[in-house]
Order: sequence, then structure tokens, then C-alpha cells
Amino acid sequence: MSTSAQVRDAWFQKVWSDESVLEFTERIFLYDVTADSEFDVELLHHNQQINFITCIVQRAHESMMMGQVKYQYRVQVLYHLQQTDVEGSTFNDVQDRIEIIDGLVISSLGSKWNNTVDYYTGSDARASELITVSGKRCWRGGYTYLAFKTT
Repeated sequence: MSTSAQVRDAWFQKVWSDESVLEFTERIFLYDVTADSEFDVELLHHNQQINFITCIVQRAHESMMMGQVKYQYRVQVLYHLQQTDVEGSTFNDVQDRIEIIDGLVISSLGSKWNNTVDYYTGSDARASELITVSGKRCWRGGYTYLAFKTT
């Protein structure tokens, strides 16, 4: 059986510590950072602007025949970047950077997520949207991934 902690560790080792991600942000949170939480908003900044990633792993299970259990891991990755223009380049930066992350899932994490799952079904893109974080306009985009492990 795999755990959510093992999946988070695999993502951290193979995706979040990759130099191509660290080039655009070092602010990666493996938990939800909500507007209502008592969170130091300065931690959301990288290079003097709001610039961070959240990666939330959730596990569900389903009982199967012969005492087997099928675990489903849902990984939601969201990238937030403060709007710095009116021409759309910040929007495009978000799109390009979440595609870098998606590429690392394919190339570095692999189909078995560092042997924590049996397989994953690919990515489902989340439409990028303009939101407010700590009083500043930011673009948020990302992907959701589903993976499965049967024991």
C-alpha cells in the first residue's frame, strides 16, 4: 500500500526539486494555502512578487473482490503568479510554467510515480483564472492528476 506521504515525497524528489521548476519559484507548498488561513503571506513571494505552487494529494479507496483495495490518488497542482502587465504575458508565463511541470510528471516522475502507484491516467488541465491573493491580482492555473494503486 502507498500512502499520501509517499506520493508527496515522490513528487518532491522528481518534480519540485527539479531545477526547471526552481528557476521560476522556490515557493512550493504541499498543503492548501487559503485566503482564510493564518498564513504569512510573505512566504508566497518569490522574486518580489506572489509566485508559488500548491500541490495537494488526496487518497480515496474502493473495496474490490478477493479482499483487494483500489486506492485512488488525486493530485491537484496550482501555480499562482502575480499579474505584472496588462498585455497577457503573465497569463502566458503561467501557461508555459504549468506545462513545464506537466512535462516533468511525464519524464521524471514516470507512469508509476517513483513506484508509489500502479499507473496514472494523465492530466486534466484547469482553466487559468485571474484571482486575488493578499490584495493583489494573480493568475492561477494548473492540472489535476489521478493515479491508482491496487493491493
